[in-house]
Formats: sequence, structure tokens, C-alpha cells
Amino acid sequence: MLQSGFQCWARAKGDIESPEFEPIRPYLMVFRKHEDDWICVEIGSKSSYATWYGWSWERSSVGRGIADLPGGAGYANLMTQPFRDVQARGCVRLDHIHSVLADETGEKLIPASFQRLLMGCLFPDGSFALAALVDRTHNIDIPSLDPSVARSMPDELVMNISAADLGETNT
Repeated sequence: MLQSGFQCWARAKGDIESPEFEPIRPYLMVFRKHEDDWICVEIGSKSSYATWYGWSWERSSVGRGIADLPGGAGYANLMTQPFRDVQARGCVRLDHIHSVLADETGEKLIPASFQRLLMGCLFPDGSFALAALVDRTHNIDIPSLDPSVARSMPDELVMNISAADLGETNT
């Protein structure tokens, strides 16, 4: 999925509204920098966020700053530096992450492993857009992380999105 996402970004030349970006849009979260915060402006219905937290969080999170999303200020602090890095460089960034995330009720913490592709993009007015493509997977490589921990996310939470799912024929 991330390889296809990168290819869409490259073909679109970072233009978030380009038709070349359309295959990946349902899987993205898009953010805009506002003062010292990052505001969520779009959540794709097939994104990792939407499929993890559910429809009500998906619909309720647009317009919120990252500290107001599930995970709160602590998670927002972890996201801010990578977001700034992509904005400053106008580039893409791939991260392998293992964490524990609250379920949709906020009651239970669940192990989560994912690859995250952050892509520097542009809105139609030329302002910076940050697109985040997240693939929940057991296929992460974090040198200090025990492989059994990397695979501790329940199998049913792995996304398993293929290039064909994205309408790609050559990846």
C-alpha cells in the first residue's frame, strides 16, 4: 500500500487534488498547519484511523488539532516533529512504529504496529498539506524491538491492502 501511495504522490507532484492522488485518498489523513498546531482536515473512510476508531471518531475528528485526537497531547508530541520535518523539507518520510492505542471506546489499550508514510503536499491555494498514509502491518523493522512484540497486534487488525485494491496494475 505504501509503495502505491508513494507512486501516487510522485505522479501527482504533491498536488493533493490531482487525479493521480485519487486512488489513495480514501486511505489518507490530511493535516494543515495552523499556528503551533496541526489541524486534521480530512480522514479517508478506509484510512487506518477510520478503521481503528470507527465511523463516529472519523466524522468527529475533522477540524480538531492533533492533541484533541485519540491519544491526546502525548501522542501529539510524538507526531509533531515528523510533521515539521516533512514540512521543512517538502519530502516524504517513512516510519516503522509500534505502540499501544486505545480502542474506539477509549477503555482498552491494544498493541499496534504500522508503517507510516508522511507526504508533503500542496492544497489548491499553494499552502502546505501533510498527507499521512498508515498501513497496520506486522511487517515492521525496529532494531531494538523484539519480533514477538512487533507481531503482538491482533491479526484481524492488519490492513492487508493490495495494489489491486488501490486500482494499481503496476507497482
